[in-house]
Amino acid sequence: TFLEYFCAMEIVNRFEKQRSLTFEHLRDNFFERHWLDENWHEVLRLICGMIGESIATQLINILLNKEDSSEDFSSLILAANCLTETRQSSHEIPLAIQVTEKLLHAAQEMASESINKIFSYKELITPIEGIKLDKTKLLALLDNHLHRRKKSSGFLSEPVMQLIIRKFPQDPEVLSWLKAHAKFSEERFIRSAALQGLSMGYADDPETLCLLKDWLNLQDNKWEKRVAAESIARYFSSKPTVFNWLKCCAETNENEDTRARVLEALVGNNRSDPDIISFLYSRIQKESSDRVRGEALGILARYLRDARDTLPTLMSWLNSTESSFIERAILRALAQAYREYPITLELLQAKALESNDHYVRGTALRALAENFGDHPEVIDWVIAHTRKDTSEWVRSTVIYGFTRYNQHELDSLNIFNWLIEIIKLDDSSLVRYGAIELISELWIHSLETFNLLIDCVKKDPFIRKQESNRNPRLKALEILLKHYCTYSITLELLIDRATNDPDEQLREWARRKLKQLKNDKEET
Repeated sequence: TFLEYFCAMEIVNRFEKQRSLTFEHLRDNFFERHWLDENWHEVLRLICGMIGESIATQLINILLNKEDSSEDFSSLILAANCLTETRQSSHEIPLAIQVTEKLLHAAQEMASESINKIFSYKELITPIEGIKLDKTKLLALLDNHLHRRKKSSGFLSEPVMQLIIRKFPQDPEVLSWLKAHAKFSEERFIRSAALQGLSMGYADDPETLCLLKDWLNLQDNKWEKRVAAESIARYFSSKPTVFNWLKCCAETNENEDTRARVLEALVGNNRSDPDIISFLYSRIQKESSDRVRGEALGILARYLRDARDTLPTLMSWLNSTESSFIERAILRALAQAYREYPITLELLQAKALESNDHYVRGTALRALAENFGDHPEVIDWVIAHTRKDTSEWVRSTVIYGFTRYNQHELDSLNIFNWLIEIIKLDDSSLVRYGAIELISELWIHSLETFNLLIDCVKKDPFIRKQESNRNPRLKALEILLKHYCTYSITLELLIDRATNDPDEQLREWARRKLKQLKNDKEET
């Protein structure tokens, strides 16, 4: 990095002392020309750190203004990194707030698009650590971000918590902030995030372990139990009493999800311990619940894939079990851990074709969809056999198997045309609903998607038979309202559905949205 340092120093020297560089030259020939070149990023950062504050602010604003043209937010991340190199005096506080808000907004957008964006999400959160902001202000900004993230995958809170713990280590105000959220937040996601933060930064606080134990025993959501079990195993299992308590939980807790989550946490954090491996095999043999036994076999494949006895154990259970839970768990484990083995593809295709259990067929087809995206011929086979399957659950679950891919990957597999076919022709509203969700997540800016959603709102044949049925017309209208709220056709459809839709739930939803739009308009 000496090269970058001396390069930046020479450029600043020419600008400030020799006066041979004008601001326009500095802006156009260095920042405008090289901001996309990663080889220049360190130089640009160092220039901002060496040059005068007002000039650095102007250069950073140039990068911020390029945000919209950068799909991966690279200009925003560079702007934030340049800001962290500056002295960040009180005059730069408005810029610091602006950059932080933009980073959090971009992280929100990035995380809501796809679970595959987790690494980009972290890249957007990490630079905030170097931005000098008042603690109260930053906590308020992060609090708002977490609440906006509340409906998404919980693990995405971890980068935020790591940021808080690193930036304000052993801080009483942060401890109180985390405890308040862990105890009193109405949102489970926020409580979960706060518990992660307490575990990472305040494991020595006597109340932290008590909160985690209560969370593990009282919550009924799998993800929340996993957070609690993982936190206890990672940060507290070095204490013999806690370690033994976890083992007891995995054996005797009345709740199946609790036993499964604790077992996973124990093995995941102690996979090299022979006693834990023996304990896992013991639970596979002695567990009274087929569902938990299936989870235990999945844990075996996930954490001990290369152990000599793992694959034979899985195959032995697969060939002997009559339990759908166990069979499906093993099929998922084989697809994830042993994808490259020829027998895995053969087994999954055989189960998809031959099983009389539609849950097993669906699990096999979905496992193929999720894990063989780099084999177009396998995906063609999956789609062909999904079309033929008479079970709506099978057809629906296979659609969700493609949610882990990005648009480019799915375009290469011709998934878009298949989803259009489903939306137009499938006789199951559940299946059509899933196709609308996926197509709008990845192809929302396509004109064909826009017209398809309009057509769906007008013509989808959904008839409600149960309160819990998912209405494709409502989903399509909800997506139009989110992404095309300024289009006149969206408002026209909303007004029409509020009065004329045969589904009472949709009519009521449309009326609420119209009222909300009216209130928003009056406020502005």
